[in-house]
Amino acid sequence: MKKWINYQQLNYFKTIARSGSILAASKILGVGQPTLSIQLKQLEEVMGVTLFERHHKRLKLTDDGAIVLKYANEIFHIGDELLSILNNEFELPKKHFHIGALDTIPKHATMAAFECMQSITPSSIEVSEGSADFLIKELVSNNIDLIITNFVPSPKKGEKIFHQKISQQKVLIVGNEKFNILSSKFPKSLNNAPFILPTNPNKLRVEIDKFFNGINCKYDLIAETQDTSLQKLLALQGHGVMVAPEIAIEEHLLKGEFVIIGEMTNVDESFYLLYTENKLKNPHLQDFIKIFKL
Repeated sequence: MKKWINYQQLNYFKTIARSGSILAASKILGVGQPTLSIQLKQLEEVMGVTLFERHHKRLKLTDDGAIVLKYANEIFHIGDELLSILNNEFELPKKHFHIGALDTIPKHATMAAFECMQSITPSSIEVSEGSADFLIKELVSNNIDLIITNFVPSPKKGEKIFHQKISQQKVLIVGNEKFNILSSKFPKSLNNAPFILPTNPNKLRVEIDKFFNGINCKYDLIAETQDTSLQKLLALQGHGVMVAPEIAIEEHLLKGEFVIIGEMTNVDESFYLLYTENKLKNPHLQDFIKIFKL
């Protein structure tokens, strides 16, 4: 029996995904939470996939959910375009670009990419965050135009992915004012200091552990998370110090919210653009790849 998509359910799903919770979507749509929960469950049954997982009391898209959201956005965009044409309100649509970013990439980097693309041509820009495996799969399937990443993946059989370095950042250890004392006798002062770190597996975490082994010190692990926003929040509240590329904490340094405890010698964080040969046929993407730097 052929399955059919219920577009009202798809709209409910899209609103839940954008608002981050059924409660918030319920207020936006004016539909009760139980109804939304039932409609979402029915949509998942039709799709045959799980669309969300719970993450810190919020709903986070699964990899399948991210794919469904991408198509949902396109479906409703085409619907709006159809109505505009029928009502003689149609204007040529803006160029649409889809940028992927690892969930560990600083938001400043994604914002810089958005602004650079807008400077090249008026654009509608979609940003997807996720794991490297998911984003690369989307890239080779031509569902994503570019990926911003902090490592160059080893190509799998049949994949032809190009990369270009867009920045090489020094890595700093920072904290709020009460940790300023650690800057004295750095780096030995770091022994048993409280640290907020990215989780493994993570390229920067590997470099951090190598750094500590090299200076014969041990850190006191207070918290570990891939969420850089949470790392900064914990560090700003004084729960520990954090390690980050300069671009990720530049704003807080300028405001005086963080002090620099020291720079990690022989450690840096590089950022890259990943793209496929097919995308080089688009002149706007060609210009972006040539000029975008962090």
